[in-house]
Amino acid sequence: RRTHISGYTSMNKGSQPTDGRNLLLSVSERSEMIKNNPKTEKWIRRYVGGADLLRNNIRYCLWLKDCPPNELNAMPEILERLKKVSAVRLKSPTESVNKYSKYPKLFTQDRQPETDYLCLSEVSSSERDYIPISYLSSDVICSNTLQIIPNADLYIFGILNSSMHNSWVRTVAGRMKSDIRYTPAVYHNFPFPVEI
Repeated sequence: RRTHISGYTSMNKGSQPTDGRNLLLSVSERSEMIKNNPKTEKWIRRYVGGADLLRNNIRYCLWLKDCPPNELNAMPEILERLKKVSAVRLKSPTESVNKYSKYPKLFTQDRQPETDYLCLSEVSSSERDYIPISYLSSDVICSNTLQIIPNADLYIFGILNSSMHNSWVRTVAGRMKSDIRYTPAVYHNFPFPVEI
């Protein structure tokens, strides 16, 4: 099921870089890059994956989809990283990833919402009573290890935080070892209560 059984906003996974970690930056790498070339700051965005959300880790990524060639060519440190992205993608056995070796500045799967969005980690400890959920702004890039709901209102947030929904999750969700593996199918098949 690709849409919600009760007609609510759909969920999907976040964006996938498939980059050999060359589009991703640590806090220190970001600082160093901006120090060496201040023009790069405009093209660096906060990046959040499942583990980052659960542990409040800070990471960044190069988000270059709207970067014009003249600006890109003025950032040699980024161009060097893009060469490595191309090389990684050419070695992939996946045909669609190979094709993206021609477009190293882009994520291979771009599902970044244009609005603020609700997100939760694809994998979460079964020891938790509630799955951690957060709102992120549209300028924060969500990784493919997050499940996201663009334009989710507080009603959806409340339902996903309910004991009823969390009981559903523990019953129907898949597992990774003993951890809960949350997929869009878990959310799409959950029958929301009728709003009063």
